Amino acid sequence: MKILQYLTTTSAIAAGIAIAALAAAAATTVNPQPQATFAQPIVVIAGPSTPLSGTAPAVTPVAATFSAAIAAPSRDPILFNNGKPANGATWFGATLGDGKNTGSGWPKTSDMQYMVDLGVKAIRLPIAPQYCLNADGTLNTWVVNTLAADIKFNMSRSVSTVLDAHTYLPFTDPAVASFWSLFAPAIEKAIGGATPLFGIELTNEPGKSSKDLNLWTEPLRKTIKAIRIAGYKGYIFAGAGDWNNMTFLPSALVEVERTGGITAMDPLNLTIYTGHDYWNKDSNLGKTRNDQGAAVDGNINIAKRYDPALRVARRIGAKVVMSEIGGGISPDGPLPAFNGIGKNGKQLQEEYFTYAKANQDVLIGTWFWMAGKTSVGYRHKIEAGNPHTRSLQTFWKSS
Repeated sequence: MKILQYLTTTSAIAAGIAIAALAAAAATTVNPQPQATFAQPIVVIAGPSTPLSGTAPAVTPVAATFSAAIAAPSRDPILFNNGKPANGATWFGATLGDGKNTGSGWPKTSDMQYMVDLGVKAIRLPIAPQYCLNADGTLNTWVVNTLAADIKFNMSRSVSTVLDAHTYLPFTDPAVASFWSLFAPAIEKAIGGATPLFGIELTNEPGKSSKDLNLWTEPLRKTIKAIRIAGYKGYIFAGAGDWNNMTFLPSALVEVERTGGITAMDPLNLTIYTGHDYWNKDSNLGKTRNDQGAAVDGNINIAKRYDPALRVARRIGAKVVMSEIGGGISPDGPLPAFNGIGKNGKQLQEEYFTYAKANQDVLIGTWFWMAGKTSVGYRHKIEAGNPHTRSLQTFWKSS
């Protein structure tokens, strides 16, 4: 989200230990590919299960079980969240911690239990990279063990977890690749290996407001390559420009297509593309399309807003997650339409729920903002019993 403080890269991330990972990436090819074994029953979607705005035929899901390694781009990967809709929410707080046992913001398994009890199928955990490393650039093992305990707890409840490096760094910044080349293999090992119930989100909103795809396409490819060479075999989530807005994603996905397609971007075909959106609108543009506006844009047409991204994703075989979204209902009730024109927040949210369910063959998850360490009156607060949360629970339970 735009209003969070920009998390600067510490010397530990940019130090020689980090650069070494990039040097290795530049000198090595991904051949043979890393092996990722997901020995879990899944549901394989044999085509679009439901159409974009009624333009494609429905296809019935086919049950299957895979236990073989993902060894070549031509083989279908095990689907994230075992092929089930990965709808849920963000739990915010780890970026507030100091990476020590006394870190007040880090999630405990009791926090994860709270989320599971709400009914989420996926939990996004923003983290601050500078708290994940020690001053000398080595791994903070307390952070690794703490996060691994949370992830394994969620896995035992069949709930997915995605660690989000909650920064605004563009992929041209070597700190993105260097951090994840060190941290991702370590956390994957700590949870017992690659699994369709875990992934990493490379950066929250890469490049802030930039729409320059020269800062995105090839730098992202090099970043993914470095992380794969470092040994990480699991899912990667990657956003694009314009504050990672879902309306910008079509341009980014066209670039993926133009430059060789999804397996040219990630030979393991385990990269999922993300988008953000807020329906808020205010006379102050600084409070529009983010979490600050107290009203919503009542003229939004959900299908027209998101069809372009899903259409390109479906064409190239990519999957998409709405990894941050808000603006429908606050703890005090539905947000009103701006100037009383059009739909209110409840109407927009219901329209979105219907749309997401109809397109879950490609829009595989939606993560609402946010639970965790937030103020009581925060308009997007997810907490048991409030109107915002009750409305989301209907979506989580029915998907």
